[in-house]
Amino acid sequence: MENRYWEKSFSNDSIGLEVQLDELGLSPEMLRDKAVLDLGSGGALFAEGIKDNYPDLNIKVVSLDPKYSNPEHLKRKVMPGEDATIERIGNKEILAVSAVAESLPFKDESFDIVISNCAVPYYQDDDRIKEASILEIIRVLKPGGEARITMVVDNDEKILRGVVDASSDCTLEYSDQLVIIKKSPKVDV
Repeated sequence: MENRYWEKSFSNDSIGLEVQLDELGLSPEMLRDKAVLDLGSGGALFAEGIKDNYPDLNIKVVSLDPKYSNPEHLKRKVMPGEDATIERIGNKEILAVSAVAESLPFKDESFDIVISNCAVPYYQDDDRIKEASILEIIRVLKPGGEARITMVVDNDEKILRGVVDASSDCTLEYSDQLVIIKKSPKVDV
């Protein structure tokens, strides 16, 4: 029997997007009016799928991948004080930032949701870089925000637990191949 998961999950049609959303435990409505950072976005298919299928939900997706470094692309502000390239993918303009997860070029508390589908920390062998990546994810999450990370293996779970346990304002939920880091909302005193 042919396994079509990868083909479906990395396509920008509505089926591929639904597979990605399902793997991340998200629904389009959960993303309404949210700023989403897609770490290790590759071809920015998540952003393109959101743009194609849910244009009326006002979802701002920023795609981040080290490969978005072509200096010929236009520069444009992503958020106040942040630069990004505008990548042309098909006939779409996608906000794309060339960077690595362990050194995110965003201000603290910039995103409601950070996603990483089969990228962070999965792609990295160095545990220190994995830890730095998780700390950066927590830093850029807004209070009350969530990070959803897939393809977490046993050693990565230990690293995630260690970093989150050391953070006083985050909790960790772990099930199967999905990790959810929840940042506590700010409490007015």
